[in-house]
Amino acid sequence: MNFFKTTKSDSNSTVIQADSNTELVITTKRVYKQDYSPFSMMGPINKGRDLIDRIVDLNRGPRYLFQELKERMCLNNNIAVMTHWKELPENKKRMIKLHCTELKKAGLVLKITAIDNLPKPKPFTYMVNPHLIKPEDYAGASLLWETLGGKSKEDTYAI
Repeated sequence: MNFFKTTKSDSNSTVIQADSNTELVITTKRVYKQDYSPFSMMGPINKGRDLIDRIVDLNRGPRYLFQELKERMCLNNNIAVMTHWKELPENKKRMIKLHCTELKKAGLVLKITAIDNLPKPKPFTYMVNPHLIKPEDYAGASLLWETLGGKSKEDTYAI
């Protein structure tokens, strides 16, 4: 039988000897990500009202709606197209509209409307605040957010 035997080991590499003629060197390297995830908070904690403060202040319905929008949004630009809402009964649509109004007052989402020469967006298209949840294309998303009437980054934390 041929067993592997560890001959040398340090913090970065391990040498394993299979037999007298064969050695296998395993090297490990620690990698640190520059930006942890697309959902990293952008603002300083405890200065103004950050994402956590806003979510805590919401009622249960808008909180669940925000969670659904966040799960379905595009990570590139924070846009969520909720086409499945089209098939809902009218009373559910009214509740969603009411919850979206609360989310808009909290500065978390905006409904995307037609802008000048751009094509008309699909119904039930929303954008999550790029200053609170960072998208991959932050510059483009923040420009669109402010064009739609959202507050700038400085004003977002002053609410």
